[in-house]
Amino acid sequence: MKTVIRNMIVIIILTAMSISLAGCFQMMGEAAHDKAVKDFPTYAETKAEWGAVPDGYVRVVLFIEKLGINPFAPVSGSGYTSFIYEVDDFPNVRMIDQTFVFIDLPAGKHFFNCYPIGSSYQGKPTEIDITTGEIMYINAGLKTVSSQEAEKQLEKIHHNFKRTLPFDKQSKSVESALSGTKRSASTSPDDLIASPITPAANARRLEGSVDIKADIPLFDNGRYNVCVQNWVDNTNLKTAIEKAIAQNGLFTRVEQENTDYVLDVWVEKIESNLEIFGKGFMIDMTSIWRLTHTKDGKVLICDFAEGHGASRAAGSGAHKQSLIIATREMIQNGLLMLSDQSKVHLNAISTAGSRPSM
Repeated sequence: MKTVIRNMIVIIILTAMSISLAGCFQMMGEAAHDKAVKDFPTYAETKAEWGAVPDGYVRVVLFIEKLGINPFAPVSGSGYTSFIYEVDDFPNVRMIDQTFVFIDLPAGKHFFNCYPIGSSYQGKPTEIDITTGEIMYINAGLKTVSSQEAEKQLEKIHHNFKRTLPFDKQSKSVESALSGTKRSASTSPDDLIASPITPAANARRLEGSVDIKADIPLFDNGRYNVCVQNWVDNTNLKTAIEKAIAQNGLFTRVEQENTDYVLDVWVEKIESNLEIFGKGFMIDMTSIWRLTHTKDGKVLICDFAEGHGASRAAGSGAHKQSLIIATREMIQNGLLMLSDQSKVHLNAISTAGSRPSM
């Protein structure tokens, strides 16, 4: 009898401690959430700067009210309640709760969807006819909201981005409220460099200097919400490519500005996937490498370089390892392409041939 009572007391104490700790974690999470959101423009500030709606278009504001954090079942890699909004065939936008985005759409019927990041159930897109008024408001439940009610709710809601642009006009690597807790990249450039390449006997080696520019998205395009720049950001990707090019002697010098060549590397897509009984967590990366001769503006190379990485490490360790492996392979394939003279490498010319350099 005494043993039973003692066990019951232990269970009660542990339960109380769990509830107390959960409350502490929730308050800490709420504080981090509020800080991440409040660093971004309010609805009033955004509306004052966003400019006129183009003729024949309707400005659609998509917003999510504050939902709070469930300490026992955090949603997404950030631990916040975060969602994906989809509009027609536009690239989707990832948002934390208590934020909004906007987009200008031609009047007529459009398809919208909204679901939690990491959810196995994504639902079906909802068709909404946006033909009335200059501004239309849609909530996370994909219901239209009157201007009066929406503007009241939006008083406590902040823009998901620093720049007051429609979400389809934002840069891929722009800071968002969802990335408000992003750490400095924890991977060194040396981690991203494989062994020296083995070029063909007639490999291309260019006389002159090259300036390298690199851009990588904040988040992957898959459903696992990997904050890519926690491990690989623009700076260490650029530095890794610079070191790899110098290591392989593909150019005479690597310099900044006023160079003979400019190499732009855009990581266009990062897709995550999971094979529980297979390779584990996987990252597939697609980038465009464009080499331009500065003097005459001629594009010498504009082609895709891909990388694949997989890891069975635990938790976020798998995200980091697979991302490093994929980035390393992508850089390796990019270097081989730069050195290859056996064929023309212009498969991405229609995509990025005339894209402004970074």
